[in-house]
Amino acid sequence: MFFFIVTAVVVVGLIYFLHKEVNGFDLLGYSVGLLLAGAIGNFIDRLFRGEVVDFVDTYPFGYNFPIFNVADMALTFGVIFMIIGVLFEEKLNKERGQS
Repeated sequence: MFFFIVTAVVVVGLIYFLHKEVNGFDLLGYSVGLLLAGAIGNFIDRLFRGEVVDFVDTYPFGYNFPIFNVADMALTFGVIFMIIGVLFEEKLNKERGQS
């Protein structure tokens, strides 16, 4: 039940952020979209299966990488793009003389 509540709060927060803060900056919009997709994907798994099913098992260069799923990939890339977007937004605001 805890994860259902946390996911619902996160989804509402991301939708609010998407509408109020993105302001046409595409990379932030894409990152929020990926975060929403990952959160909703894991939520659906928990809702219908009672747990999140991880199924991608890789061994890059002989290293046993942790097992993950597509929703986890969306969340990971969403966070990476969010960090990049925030850094570029700060740089663009400084160049334009905005705060």
